[in-house]
Amino acid sequence: MAVFSLGFRPFFFAGAFHACFVMVLWSLWLFDFAPIPSDLDPVFWHGHELLFGVTEAFIAGFLLTAVPNWTNRPPLVGNSLIALLSLWLMARCIIFISGLIPFEILAVILLVFPIALTIWVGQQIISSRNRRNSPILILLILYSIAHGVYLYEIYAYEVVYYGQRFALACVMMLIILIGGRVTPNFTGNWLRKHVPGKELTGFNGFDTFCVAVSIVGLLAWVLLPMLDMAKEIGILMMVCGGCHILRQSRWRPLYKIKEPLVTVLHVAYAFVPVGFILIGLSCLLDDHSLETGGLHAWTVGAVGLMTLAIMTRASRGHSGRELSAPSSTVLIYAFMVVAALSRMGAAYWPDYSMALFALAGLGWIAAYFGFLLFYWPMLLLPRP
Repeated sequence: MAVFSLGFRPFFFAGAFHACFVMVLWSLWLFDFAPIPSDLDPVFWHGHELLFGVTEAFIAGFLLTAVPNWTNRPPLVGNSLIALLSLWLMARCIIFISGLIPFEILAVILLVFPIALTIWVGQQIISSRNRRNSPILILLILYSIAHGVYLYEIYAYEVVYYGQRFALACVMMLIILIGGRVTPNFTGNWLRKHVPGKELTGFNGFDTFCVAVSIVGLLAWVLLPMLDMAKEIGILMMVCGGCHILRQSRWRPLYKIKEPLVTVLHVAYAFVPVGFILIGLSCLLDDHSLETGGLHAWTVGAVGLMTLAIMTRASRGHSGRELSAPSSTVLIYAFMVVAALSRMGAAYWPDYSMALFALAGLGWIAAYFGFLLFYWPMLLLPRP
């Protein structure tokens, strides 16, 4: 079957479908139309399924497609790919009946998929001695550990704090590394083709510094509850934001790039420094609304829009379509930008929070439903 011929096909489709499904259920619960069908607290269920269920699917789809290119090794296809997808689907189903089984069994089922994916990626990278991409493997291991910490906090304390921050920090580092690779690469390719002489500098010492300071900043933010250093961590997060603004400025984000597939990468990455700066300000000013806005700049803006940008480009490229975004794809991007700005705005204007919550949910659902509507032939049907 064509859908199991490459990893991005089933996981991008399943992840986008689940992104719509989770947000629809969450919106119905938020407006008192329906309860969340899980023994977990609705807030924990919402956070878990977006941070792990949806994001895990997108990470898997990307890595199952990219790692074979990085390592020159055969991709995971056929029955092996079906088995891996089944682990992810089983985890999504089992969480709905979480009240009927012991929590220990639930945790094992939820962790089997990320562990299996990590083992496969590690085998490919180690066997090919592909040291350049070893940081991706390390982040994948840490992301799986964060998932375990998240589940342990629910089980032991019935509250989630460190696990959620730890997992989001891992995802943001993936965005910083992968987004920081594909954005200048695709921008440079476009400039070489359309504007000869406008070359971009490659990965250099400043990029290494940005990555290093981001690791320190995110680690400090994860440990913030146990450190009496809010002001210092706030300054560090602001420095991280400034570094990423300077880093992105080297990629010519304001140049007149007339290809939305490239422009959207810059828009998505811009939410990275925005999140750092807002969270830094929240530490300095002790303002929780700023942190909420910063977190959603990361989760909806950076993660949501960057995944859509990579998913649309990969789907078009690997299915033999032209690497150019039609108006329908631009509309998908616009919906996600509306979702990000609305959800950030809800943190600052509480009088309009319910309307902004609704607009953010609708924008998120419309973006991923639009992806399913316009891109399902590229994911499920044979390459023409």
